[in-house]
Amino acid sequence: MMINIAQCEMDPDRLSVSGVHAVQEILDTIETANRLSKVIAVIPFFDIFLKGKPHEKLTNIASYDWQGFALVMRSINDVNRKQIEKNCV
Repeated sequence: MMINIAQCEMDPDRLSVSGVHAVQEILDTIETANRLSKVIAVIPFFDIFLKGKPHEKLTNIASYDWQGFALVMRSINDVNRKQIEKNCV
């Protein structure tokens, strides 16, 4: 759905109904991205600490793909920004 957030009906100091909906859509997108970040942030802990025996934990921590994890975490903001830009054209 394409929404022009700057579209005002009569008063340029007030958002139109579609503008208010667009702002709410942006806030919802941001909230969803924040929740996604929190969920993804705990995945390594479950992956590391719920697998194997206690003495294997240090090996799991050292061998975990932290670069891949960092890439995924950084990409959430990029995807979020693109989604907001796409919806607010």
